[in-house]
Amino acid sequence: MDELFFEPIEGTCEQIDVLYSLLLERSGGISHRNIPSETEHKKFVLNSPYRGWFLVRRDCGYCGAFYLKEDNSIGVNLVNKYDVTDVANIIKFIETRFSPLEELKSVRAPHFHINVSATDKKLCDTLETLGKSKLQVTYVV
Repeated sequence: MDELFFEPIEGTCEQIDVLYSLLLERSGGISHRNIPSETEHKKFVLNSPYRGWFLVRRDCGYCGAFYLKEDNSIGVNLVNKYDVTDVANIIKFIETRFSPLEELKSVRAPHFHINVSATDKKLCDTLETLGKSKLQVTYVV
């Protein structure tokens, strides 16, 4: 596979459009049941809700995005073909450029953790292949 490049989200019109296209391609989601409108999406991106947010690009084009939140969680959203090495490279990029924020009991874990949609079996399998252990299972009430 081609090398991955990581582009910080700055809220440009092109990035907003790319992020929306990637959102439409996703098969599973955690934070929403319905796809937001383009206007809602633009407002969300410009609000810059994450500690760090990056587009993932190959020579052939954009293939996903990932973000870090203030609770030390990581969201990884990849489309098209990706493999274990791609996810390992994203994790390595995060670990070399960011440190987990200090633990706050019952608020923030002392380590990074990746939230994965229950329907994203490929990402679950990929993380297990990388030796990452399941921390919890979350249910909607």
